[in-house]
Parts: sequence; C-alpha cells; structure tokens
Amino acid sequence: MERYCENYLRFEGNEEEINNFIKKSESIYDGVMQYDFEIEKLLNMPNDEFSDPERKQQAIAKYGCKDIADWWSKNWGTRDICVEASYNKSMHIFTFVTCDSPPDKAIVAISKQYQTLKFTYEYKNFKYEDEAMADFGRFVCQDGKIESEEYGKVKAVFCPACGQIMTYAKL
Repeated sequence: MERYCENYLRFEGNEEEINNFIKKSESIYDGVMQYDFEIEKLLNMPNDEFSDPERKQQAIAKYGCKDIADWWSKNWGTRDICVEASYNKSMHIFTFVTCDSPPDKAIVAISKQYQTLKFTYEYKNFKYEDEAMADFGRFVCQDGKIESEEYGKVKAVFCPACGQIMTYAKL
C-alpha cells in the first residue's frame, strides 16, 4: 500500500503580502509560469552539510538528525518534498501531495515569516491498510500561532458509477 498525504493550504491577507508569498512559489518550466509549493524555497534549511561526507558528522551533531530527510521530518513534519502542486489564483489555495505525512510544522513556520497572512491548512493522510481511511487535520494559524484546530479520521465515499471519491465522512 502506498502512503500519501493530500494537503490544502489557503491564505488570506493584504495583496502585497500574498504576492510576496506567491513569488517564492513561481517557477518557469518550458517557458510557462507555474506555481509549486516548495517548502525549501520558503524556509531555511541546512545547505549541503548532510551530503558532504566531510561535514556529515558535524551536521548530525549540530542538528541531531541522521540525514536531510530526518531533518525535514523533525522541522517540517514530513520526510518528503511536495509534489503534484497546483495553485488556484482566485481563491489563494495551494493543493499538493507529500508521500509520508503532513508538513504541519512547516506551515506554522511559514506563517511566522508571513505574519499578516492567515493560513488555513487541511490534510488527509492516507496511511492505513484500508485505503479509503485517512487521518484528517485542519488548523488556522497566523504569525506562528495556531488559532483553531481539528483532528480526526475520515473515510472516502466513492461514486458507484465511476469509482472516484465523491466526499469524505468523518468517523
């Protein structure tokens, strides 16, 4: 069974700060502007310390982590980068996938850097043998402080005709 986590990040605030945030997510691929949610562009992280054999032991001692994936997990909440990212410009919502767990710590840290923006983060972490079941979480944060939060489990409800997920039911 493949584990993955669906993530949704909505943000609101003044347009100038929103534009500053979005600029960090812009990339040009084959001459086309795209928006990727790349935590490594938004937050500081160790440079190449873990990949340099001469500095790896120092990095392990300095950060208390065995490698960069361990550092990501400890500091961002996930051991993986974000993939399959898309951005809804009119609603200011990023959707993206991580492979193992939600980057909840990273979202709180990002909110501290963009203090005037309010972030609403939601995830569904599919990590169970029952592929329709997932851990669910939602929180609202601003300036590094969680203002409200909700956690639980959900189960996907599938369309009998096409097999696609129609909605989620809380358990």
